[in-house]
Amino acid sequence: MQVPLKAGANTLKFAKDTSFTELDRITANPYFNYQAIPAEQKRDDANCCHWNGPSWPYQTSQSLTGLANLLQDYPSQSFVTKADYQTMLAQFADLQHKDGKPYVAEAANGDTGEWIYDGFNFSEHYNHSSFNDLVLTGLLGIKPQAGNTLVLKPLIPAGWDYFAVENVPYRGRQQHLYVLWPSKSALASKWQA
Repeated sequence: MQVPLKAGANTLKFAKDTSFTELDRITANPYFNYQAIPAEQKRDDANCCHWNGPSWPYQTSQSLTGLANLLQDYPSQSFVTKADYQTMLAQFADLQHKDGKPYVAEAANGDTGEWIYDGFNFSEHYNHSSFNDLVLTGLLGIKPQAGNTLVLKPLIPAGWDYFAVENVPYRGRQQHLYVLWPSKSALASKWQA
């Protein structure tokens, strides 16, 4: 039985009657990605940019940035964890490739991770991803400050003992960051010019 749904919230009520069938499952509309994923990639506007279902790198970057900020600035919450961030960042890293090479297009199939809307000379170099920032400020927790200092709030896996970042431009100079984590002394982490 198909039940039409309207935009927004819907309430379904089920009741037992004299002649009834058993409810085995409820599924969402199988056409969630309907028309979002073209059967054949073409270079025309009619075949692009349906917003109903694809995964968009720019929005994914925004979501991961917000998640990192939540974990770094509100650590007492218990809804999401560093492991959640690490899992989502790893999935996003996998998405940054096509045919074994670095690649970012306009949108991907959210179920399979395959790029869509990436026709030749169309959006195959879309680069609406802030992946590097997600690694530096999110995973490694490097937070630039107004002065000549940094704050470290890493979201690294528990098994990591250290990490290093080299040749990072900061305040007009190339910087190198060597971090032992968790630091055993105040001297364990240093920011070098």
